[in-house]
Amino acid sequence: MEPKPLVERWADGEPTVAYAIDVPAAVEPDAWVVTAAAPGLGPAVGWFGSDDVAGRQRGLDAGLIGSIVELGAPAGIDVVAATVAAGRYPPLGTRPWQPEDPVPADPVRHRAIANEMLATVLALGDAAWARHLGPLVDLDGVDGLLVRRSSQQDLADLEDLVIECCDAAGLTPGLALPSHGAAVADARAVDQAHALGFGFVVVLAPST
Repeated sequence: MEPKPLVERWADGEPTVAYAIDVPAAVEPDAWVVTAAAPGLGPAVGWFGSDDVAGRQRGLDAGLIGSIVELGAPAGIDVVAATVAAGRYPPLGTRPWQPEDPVPADPVRHRAIANEMLATVLALGDAAWARHLGPLVDLDGVDGLLVRRSSQQDLADLEDLVIECCDAAGLTPGLALPSHGAAVADARAVDQAHALGFGFVVVLAPST
């Protein structure tokens, strides 16, 4: 049986753990997607900069089950909306159909299912986003917000607000944890994050 997509697990209230990887331009996509999905690492999601549209689309084409888009300092909501749209097929977004991909029997239905099943999460690492969460959770196509803890900023207030805003909007709040040892997060840290109310915990690859 195929595992349920992240968005379905979140809808069922299941706490989840995924492994985040960079999308290296010099490596064949199939190679790093398979590596990230190896036993013990959990499902693979890509971690992208907000301006890396091509890399994100390449990662989704290669089989990632979702994308985490890291936002820098607060930007205009139209900029964030365009970033979200880049990971969705028309008419909901701007993700192109690759010419080398096989044409499905029902392209419209195929694209609609892809739009529905692939998770899109916005990652926040700047405390200034605390004043801009309302417009983010209202964006069509956003499945969750995630906080990336930093030794340079105290993000405790942002974490609380992300949980509160996501719960109110029916989205999934997430927390990014550093990898521990061989790309495995400290189990206690994962349990603590879930206990705090984060439904989605991301284990960061060492280079992410």
